[in-house]
Formats: sequence, C-alpha cells, structure tokens
Amino acid sequence: MVRIPWASIARIEVEGKHSGTGFLVSSRHVLTALHVVADTNTGQPYRDIRLFFDTNAEFQDGSKIFDTDASVEPKLWNSLHDFALLECNAPDRAKPLRMSDNCAPFDLCSSPGFGLHKPSGFTVTGQVSSLNEPMDGGGAAIGVQFEFGSGLRMHGHSGAPLLVRDRVVGLLRTAFTDESGDLTAAGIVHSTSVQHVVDFCNGIVPGLLSCRATVRWPAPAATHSPLLLADRRPEFELFQRMITGQSHKRFIFLEGESGIGKSTLLDELAKYARPLGVPVGKADCKGAPALADLFDSLLLSFPDALFPATRAASGTERYSRILEEIADVERPVVIQIDTWDQSNDSVRKWTEKTVSALAANPGLIVMVAGPRMESLDKACQPHLYALRPLRPIMSTADWHDYAVRRWPDTALTHAHIQGSVITFGGVPLNVEANLALLQRSLPVASPPGGAS
Repeated sequence: MVRIPWASIARIEVEGKHSGTGFLVSSRHVLTALHVVADTNTGQPYRDIRLFFDTNAEFQDGSKIFDTDASVEPKLWNSLHDFALLECNAPDRAKPLRMSDNCAPFDLCSSPGFGLHKPSGFTVTGQVSSLNEPMDGGGAAIGVQFEFGSGLRMHGHSGAPLLVRDRVVGLLRTAFTDESGDLTAAGIVHSTSVQHVVDFCNGIVPGLLSCRATVRWPAPAATHSPLLLADRRPEFELFQRMITGQSHKRFIFLEGESGIGKSTLLDELAKYARPLGVPVGKADCKGAPALADLFDSLLLSFPDALFPATRAASGTERYSRILEEIADVERPVVIQIDTWDQSNDSVRKWTEKTVSALAANPGLIVMVAGPRMESLDKACQPHLYALRPLRPIMSTADWHDYAVRRWPDTALTHAHIQGSVITFGGVPLNVEANLALLQRSLPVASPPGGAS
C-alpha cells in the first residue's frame, strides 16, 4: 500500500469556511489553486486563510491537528495557471512533497485531498490522459481521467497534489460538474503542471522551489560487447539498454550456481557503465555481514561526492535517506548486490524495500546475483524485473574470442580451448583458470590464436 503523506497536505479554510486543499512545497510554503484562496469576482487573494494539517492521519501518533494562519505570497500567484503560493508555518514532522516533471500519458496517478465527499480526507486514482489539455481561459494543463465517474462531491479537492510515482507533477484545478455544481460528471480533470509553478516562482525569487528534472540517460558507448568475458552478450545488451534509457526494465537478477561467473559479470558491467557517467555501487553479502557494514561498503564504492545527506546521516536513517537522494539524481544510478544467498534478514528487508521503490525512482537500476531469486520478485512490479539464469558457456568460438582479447599474443589453440571447455563443463571459473594456466605454460605465438 502506498503511504499518503497526509502530514504535508493541508485542508484550507477561507473566512472560516472549507475552500480547498494545498500541500507543502518548502519548509514554509504551501501550494494551492488560486481560486481556492482568491475572490472569483476581483481575482484578489483573501486575507483570512487558515491551514489544517492532520499529522496523526499519516503517523498514527495521536498528535492533534496542526492549524496555522497563511497568506498569499505577493506576486507568487498566477491566474492563467490557477495557482498561489502561501507562506505559513508547518508541522515539525511534515516534509515538503517532492515535485517532478516526469509524467506521460497513461501514467497511473492519484490525488489525496479534502473534497466534500469525505472532508477528513480521501484519495482519488486514475491515469494521465494528456500533457497539454487546452483550457478555456487560455494556456494548457495536464489532463487526468479519474476513476470515480459521476456522483462524487469533489468541491474542496481543488489544489490537491497530483502524484505520479510518488512525486507531485501537478495540482488540481477544475473538474466537470453537474447542474448543482457539486458532483463530478466524469470527464477530464485539469491539473496545473508544477513545472509551470517552479519556473514562474523562481523567475521572481531565484532558487525558491525545485523540481526534479527527467533522468538524463547517456548514449551507448558501443554497439558490441566490450566486456572481457566469454559470451554473456544478452545480459550485456539488456544492461546497456537499461542504463541508456532504452528499456523499461529496472531490476536484473543474475541467477546461477557458484563459479558460473555472476561476480565477474557484475564487475565487467560496472566497468562499462562508469565511463558513461553512470555511478555504480556494489556490496557483497559473502559472510553474512550486518546491514550497517554492507551499507558502508556500498557507500564507499560510490563516488565520494554522491549522496552527501546519506553520508552525513547516522544509524538507520541512512537506509531511507539514500533512496530520497537517488530520487533527485539526474543521471541513472546502479546498485549491485552480490552473493544474495548469504544475505541476512535485515539486508533482505532493505533490499526488498529498495526494489519496491523502483517505480518511484526512475533512474535507479538494481542488480542482484545469487543462486535463487526467492522473495525479490514479489517486491518488484513484474514488468520492471528481468530474471537472467546464467548457464555454462559451451561455445569454443566464444572462449577463443575471449582468449584472444585477454591475451593478444596467445598461443592457445582450438584444441586447448575445446579441451578445457569439455573438461570443466563450460563453467567459467574453472575454464578461465585452466586457460590462464595453459597460457602461462605456452610460448608466445605469432600470429595469435592459431588453430591446430
């Protein structure tokens, strides 16, 4: 179940009457629709505005409703895009909602707010129908098709956040209504893009708001596999598509027994990704390290400048903080976890949480290696993961290609390679070790790679 950030969503009263919904976008600002807090006749903001935050609805801690006065920030409102930025105090535990421009038609979405259908708060769900829905008064908005149909009293929901993958992409403006003006009659609901809001407000007060940009995917470095491996081309090609934004897959499980080459494949894929500007962090569960120790090794394997807030945090806070920082990184990030079969319960729970967060972190790619996937497939949405069973490599041609690339002056012959493959059943760890032993015992050949 997706957690609704009710502590950061405000019920808005104007002159003592319920008027709409708003949500925190900074430690002292709430964003809402302009018509929620302005006189529809004059277009001017009201003075008597009060906000109510229900922290108990989110944290179940018995806390009381936090209420505070608010005022519309001068110049930080716009009638064309129907938004207003309110200055106010906020509850201690409430966090600003993260904003993003990352949405597309048919994306699933939700909107929690305080419509009259249920004034204590409820969430409607649906999907994005259009990114440029024309508005009667000019301009364009995000079009949303909610699932509620007719008969839901939506008055008071205006100004609510529109969430896609746990990020705010817009705020609700208008919905079709019946003759009474209270009930929705289905149709398209309009939502102002938060990117319009951020651009407008930052044009007046630079740096006031932030909106995470779409992930910038690198271009592929090569059309063929540069990995120093025998075969594994399908795994390389899938990984290449993932880190360059050409595949919707976000999680790979490399499945295979000991010696099949899982760790070597992880290392070679990391060597390919890093020159493209894609940071790769790796942690090994060998020996069943505690989660704190495994997390330390993961952080150390990333560039020092990455994840400063996570590095500054302490204790268990680090485990969630890194996901928050990954959500704001504009380049893809790869996390690799090896020797999954030796992981302990705490490591498994954190990994499952990380995998389950893939939908909310479009730039995060996770790779796990072990003899069996076990519970991880249940933590990830089926369309996001790929199970890649690694088999012995029985192709003499693939092993010959590997030998020539590893030892350009090799004297290894077809017979040497074929004998090693047959003797060791194509298991990479053993075949590589035997070929290396033979290479050291043979004289340098010219030309390289001659066959017998």
